[in-house]
Amino acid sequence: MEHTTQNHDRIEVADTPSTAYVRIHGRATFKTAPDFRDFALHEVELRRHGILVDLGDCESLDSTFVGVLTSLTLRMKRTGAGVLKLFNMNDHLFEILRTLGLLSVLDVASGPLIPSAAYSQLVTGQHDKVDIAHLMLDAHETLASLSDRNAVQFKDVVRYLRDRLQSE
Repeated sequence: MEHTTQNHDRIEVADTPSTAYVRIHGRATFKTAPDFRDFALHEVELRRHGILVDLGDCESLDSTFVGVLTSLTLRMKRTGAGVLKLFNMNDHLFEILRTLGLLSVLDVASGPLIPSAAYSQLVTGQHDKVDIAHLMLDAHETLASLSDRNAVQFKDVVRYLRDRLQSE
């Protein structure tokens, strides 16, 4: 079953003084990654202790979104800015992360996520092609840096994105 409406692929958010909550519906892709990244970075600036991501309604993750999750997680760990934790992950999503060797990097929780705040749809921003290309490059460079296998897998994507950005 193919979903073509943008409304299906969406992100909802909520927050409390200490925690930000994110619920992903449909596909998490390069199209939703910039707004997710911006929200997460804003929440880190507000000194939230955790960003809890509910993947219960998420059908798939593309490599850009996975790279953004990984980049944010590594940044938060490096700076001591809290944790990014993934909840309610189905077997397909778990396998994507396992295949990329990310289970030792990302914090995957086994229990359900029960938020203590009401969700609302994430307000989307304007992201031009150059911003999206930079985000995609950072995401894929992050994934490539984690293992030799990933470096080989994402080598062509990284090269293409670098070339594209240099020509802009």
